[in-house]
Amino acid sequence: DLNIEDGNLKIGTGGHGIDFSTTSDTGGMTSELLDDYEEGTWTPTWYGSSSGSGTTFSTSSNYATYVKIGKIIHVRAWAVFTNKNSATGNFYMGGLPFSNNGSYNVTSNVRIDNYASGGDYNGEHATVYFADGSTVTYWQHQDDDGTVMNIDVDDINANANIMFNATYEDWA
Repeated sequence: DLNIEDGNLKIGTGGHGIDFSTTSDTGGMTSELLDDYEEGTWTPTWYGSSSGSGTTFSTSSNYATYVKIGKIIHVRAWAVFTNKNSATGNFYMGGLPFSNNGSYNVTSNVRIDNYASGGDYNGEHATVYFADGSTVTYWQHQDDDGTVMNIDVDDINANANIMFNATYEDWA
């Protein structure tokens, strides 16, 4: 047994961590080494696909945090928009702290208040897709007839509020 009365346990070299290999395995297990933990903040960028990431929405609040445990990243973001700044095309969010795994698309549900002009979608939940191997997400919603459509920048009010939570796997 290792007992630390005060202070931290530091792993001195990369690629090492806490080894759980003495535990029971299930079929398909590929690693039992917990080799990373990190938490911090990140800055989302909100933009339209046609105008590119150089034309970002202005925000009065744009707060985001993450926790990374091994290869799994949990992200949270909250933004209050003040201006779309001529952004056009599909609604995107970039700037995730780590790239998506790249072997599959990840989806997550989010809530958008003041979503569409006319209030048709106010308080609606949308689906966020993490592009393979990327730090960019694109957003979709389901119409009343069940059709899944990309959310367009025109669907977002200039003063929309967005609350976002998602979990995905790191590219590394």
